Amino acid sequence: MKKFFILIPALLLLFMASCDSNNGQPLIDYDMVYLQGGKLAFYKDQPQETRIYKSEHDSVVNAVYSLDSILYYTVSHHGDLILKSLDLKDPKAKPVKVINWDLKLSDCDNYMDGNLGAMCFNKAQDQLAMNSVMAYSYHQYCNLNIYDFQSKTLKKGALYQYMPDTDELYLTDEKIDFRPYKEYNVANTFETTIFGDLYFKMDSTKISLTDQLDYRKMMWLEPELPTEYVDINVISTNPDRTKVLFTAMMPWDDYNYSCYCVSTMDGKTQTSLDSELTKTEPRWLHDGSLVFVSQQRDNEGKKVVDKNNKPVYDLKVMAPDGTIKVIGNACDFVVK
Repeated sequence: MKKFFILIPALLLLFMASCDSNNGQPLIDYDMVYLQGGKLAFYKDQPQETRIYKSEHDSVVNAVYSLDSILYYTVSHHGDLILKSLDLKDPKAKPVKVINWDLKLSDCDNYMDGNLGAMCFNKAQDQLAMNSVMAYSYHQYCNLNIYDFQSKTLKKGALYQYMPDTDELYLTDEKIDFRPYKEYNVANTFETTIFGDLYFKMDSTKISLTDQLDYRKMMWLEPELPTEYVDINVISTNPDRTKVLFTAMMPWDDYNYSCYCVSTMDGKTQTSLDSELTKTEPRWLHDGSLVFVSQQRDNEGKKVVDKNNKPVYDLKVMAPDGTIKVIGNACDFVVK
């Protein structure tokens, strides 16, 4: 009997330690979530804080926010991929199983950088699609498992064409939005050339946003490789439209020589993010900070890998004043 009473306090302490110590703060207050060692890590910049969600015991492999403040995420449970949900408004939110994706972790092709394929909603947000093959944004193939929230059923689709201008996935029998968000319409604001020039058009004048950039240095190009032609693609602007995010890529290469760049609209500050196009696309936070992924490099510019020969990534935040800080080691994130 004495041993029994001694065990009770120990068990209570163990239970309390396994719970999230959020002091009643709901997860909806955080700006974004990223994956840290198979755990959901919620981050906010003002004030800077990271919270590891401890109530999920399976390994998390991807996540996506819904418009109604629900986080949907996929876990690997004994190799099976399972969709779960988390009510971010509830300070005591617990994981809720939604459906088994009918996929094994081994079904997903991770040839890009070790990430599992992303999830995406359709426009009405009544269907959620899960990539079962990892593909670059502009490649034209991908297998999808699609969950219908109304019928609570799962069906399969095959992507055969991606149209970047409309942000749509065209399936064999229907089409869905690839992204659950839309950035600013910037098509009529900027002008690009095949020589790597980007201009901001204001009234009758054009301001160069790339004349300070050294593409050879930014992309770690070998001396013998040409830099005469560079493809430029505008991605988005920050919330107050004082900065623009764009990509630069060698036209003769498939993403290996590419990077994300940021410039102020007056062209006075132009920066390379040291982040290739194969990584998760950088996203703006509400305060104007920019989140992006960067693979670690040594002093000679060679990419760093771990003991298992896998890439080592840093998750970084560029503050509105241009300073950059590392907030974790992760290669995937989603912004609310």
